[in-house]
Amino acid sequence: MHADFWPMINIGERWAYRWLKWTNVEGLQYRCSISHRHKMVWCRNPKVGSRSISAALHDMDPALVEHPGAARLSARIRREYYSFGFVRNPLTRTESLWRQKVLQNPRHGARIWGLSTPEVQQLNDFDSFLLWLKDQDLKHGEAHYKCQTHLIPSFVNRVGKIERFDSSWDQVLCDVGLEGQSTLSRINATSKVSKGLSDQQVATIIDLYRDDFERFYPEFL
Repeated sequence: MHADFWPMINIGERWAYRWLKWTNVEGLQYRCSISHRHKMVWCRNPKVGSRSISAALHDMDPALVEHPGAARLSARIRREYYSFGFVRNPLTRTESLWRQKVLQNPRHGARIWGLSTPEVQQLNDFDSFLLWLKDQDLKHGEAHYKCQTHLIPSFVNRVGKIERFDSSWDQVLCDVGLEGQSTLSRINATSKVSKGLSDQQVATIIDLYRDDFERFYPEFL
């Protein structure tokens, strides 16, 4: 067993898991994948190229440790490993979430949010979905609608943006001396352009995810 990892069972996840250290670091939990071969930590962010990044990392390191839930990074991992994450404009992230988990796959939305399928289908109108989001815990709640500020820790070495996916990924590889070692495939890709949100809907999303806009997209404020 790796010295920095303890066995964990993540109740409710369908896939088996390996090892991840559970230590109290700032009392925060992150969804992480770790490559010991390349000393890299990827802080995952749903709806932000996760499948593409996961496939690329697995190509570079078949032994990639990919924890399905949240865990706390050990102090040694934080100190010695390069860490990164990717973010997405909350406007398109929220719209994409609604289209995928409400309109296209309400069963999955029901499962991850603890709702019935009919309850999810009641959110088919985007304004109804935004009203529902207002009642959710965006700091500690389910990862798909959680604030990205609380998914990407402040100590990461680099934050890439999905809007510049390829160039941001190239920068990550350059940082760790792996230039040209991997390319990104577009897996489960959705539009990065908002499809006609009203001014009120934009204002509501900015209110909901103000921390994300301030940290990652201040030009939209």
